[in-house]
Amino acid sequence: MSKEKIQAFIFSLFRSNNFFFYFIVFRLFFDSNYSMKIRSYIYIFLACFLATFLRIFINNNFIVSIIGSFFFGFLISKRLSYSKEKIIFSGFFSCFTSFSGYIYFLYKILHQGDWIKFILLFNSIIIINLITMYFGFWISRKIS
Repeated sequence: MSKEKIQAFIFSLFRSNNFFFYFIVFRLFFDSNYSMKIRSYIYIFLACFLATFLRIFINNNFIVSIIGSFFFGFLISKRLSYSKEKIIFSGFFSCFTSFSGYIYFLYKILHQGDWIKFILLFNSIIIINLITMYFGFWISRKIS
């Protein structure tokens, strides 16, 4: 399918005599959970913004990973509602922790051909984060 046909199809969805457009508008404005959905998206956006803002000031992948693992473990032991769980875990922690920073770091080591160093660092990152997460979980259980 050519680019022009795709654009024509997308444009046809928004013509005034199209049932699809009216259906989307009706579902958007007259859905009973519309305000809840918008509020949840705004909260997720604010959590992502806060996490990214904090991430800018802590420019060390290891420290960010340890802090994120600790708080993740601390919060998974709590009974949170479904929406709070999504906001915190999907919004905040996905922007705060930096798995992509470690992947780039490990890629550079792998690209140099140092397999032993790569395997040791990769496993140590995972083990340290799991221990830190369990420590946060344990502290949270002791507090409550």
